Amino acid sequence: MMLMEKEREQILEAGRLMYERGLCQMCGGNISIRDPERNLVAIKSSGSAYIHMKKEDIIIVDMEGNVVEGTKKPSIETRMHLGLYRSRPELKAVVHSHPLHAVAWSLQHDCLPSVICAQYMTNGAICVAPYEDAGSLALADSAVKAVGKDGYACILQA
Repeated sequence: MMLMEKEREQILEAGRLMYERGLCQMCGGNISIRDPERNLVAIKSSGSAYIHMKKEDIIIVDMEGNVVEGTKKPSIETRMHLGLYRSRPELKAVVHSHPLHAVAWSLQHDCLPSVICAQYMTNGAICVAPYEDAGSLALADSAVKAVGKDGYACILQA
């Protein structure tokens, strides 16, 4: 039996919906779900496209990023997901997508004002995290800072 089987299925379902709705392309974007009881995280494997993924393509890592179960490499953005979970222990899932309008917004603005976004879902404005290299510790730190202590979203600058 696989670890976090239900969470793997949830990631596959959400990933397919994300792809079908144009929120990610090819292998871009990643979803993770944290199991707070075991302190494990299920995360998309690197280079996998949601439309072709199977449960085996979801990797289980501990909170330090060590692979606990799976044969593929975890997402390049595992550091960012783990950083968000460490800074906000109440979070149970992280979704990183690439919606075209958010990418465009990130190039021109600092925040998406709460009057534009659904404030009850985001807990205020959505800040833009300054550009950092994909997969870097600097990007993880930038995302954590942009989400803040009580936000639920940020836009990563393209």
